[in-house]
Amino acid sequence: MACFPGSSGSPIVMHDPKYFASMPRFLGILYAGPQINNEGQVLVSKIPTSTNKQVSVLTMMHSGYAIKANVLQELLIELEQQN
Repeated sequence: MACFPGSSGSPIVMHDPKYFASMPRFLGILYAGPQINNEGQVLVSKIPTSTNKQVSVLTMMHSGYAIKANVLQELLIELEQQN
């Protein structure tokens, strides 16, 4: 799936159009996406907070890190038990 800055938190769903009554299936939530620099190195780095630091130009790899639906379900159960 294509991942862009700001798309963290997006739901990840799958739909198989081969099946007439197929419903979209929730797979998880996108939480981050790696970037690649112009030299081909994959980087995961903090945003620089100083204006005198050199900044490299990064490109999205259009792949992402996700929290799986079953893990989210476990978290929901845990939160419900605490209330």
